Amino acid sequence: MPSLSIHLLAGRELRPNGSQLFFTGCIAPDAVSPWQKKEHAHLRDRADRNGALREFADSLPDGDDYANGALFHLFCDYIWDNSALRGYKESFCGDDWFHPYRSEIHKASSYIFNHDPGIAKIWAEVNACQKEAFEHSAYRADADVKAFISERYRWKLENDLGPSEVFTPEYVREFAKYAAYAFTMWQKDKNFSIFFRRA
Repeated sequence: MPSLSIHLLAGRELRPNGSQLFFTGCIAPDAVSPWQKKEHAHLRDRADRNGALREFADSLPDGDDYANGALFHLFCDYIWDNSALRGYKESFCGDDWFHPYRSEIHKASSYIFNHDPGIAKIWAEVNACQKEAFEHSAYRADADVKAFISERYRWKLENDLGPSEVFTPEYVREFAKYAAYAFTMWQKDKNFSIFFRRA
């Protein structure tokens, strides 16, 4: 579960000229709450998560940018959970890894927003996206995506944190590039082996 700005960074790597709907889809799945519901929506409760992603991908109609953005979000989470997140949890000393982890993710996200004008511009475009634009998409987040985006965008405008010493700017940019590459290969070959280094 990388931060929203990392999702947009990866989305830009995949589609440098992506549509407003694509980038909105890139962060829409995180609008789902509470966490138990989000776990299900992110396919983390599936024994074969890669297979579940494949099923979802095969169900999407051509030209649905919002749904394809959501698919890429879930794909990025799959890679991140098995690399950056797993590495953080295994190296963490103590019982409560979650709150320090979220702190590092917030730093990384804020730093990207405040130091990459292109990502700040995409955020503004996503914030301007009206729910009527994606209400007929094949992907349904079962959440108030518009309200979630507005709240997170406001947080970005009000905070200037980071960079993270764990998920450094170099690491997240490398991740974004790899995620875009891996997704392209995965779409061509369902047996493509996905691997990314830990932070």
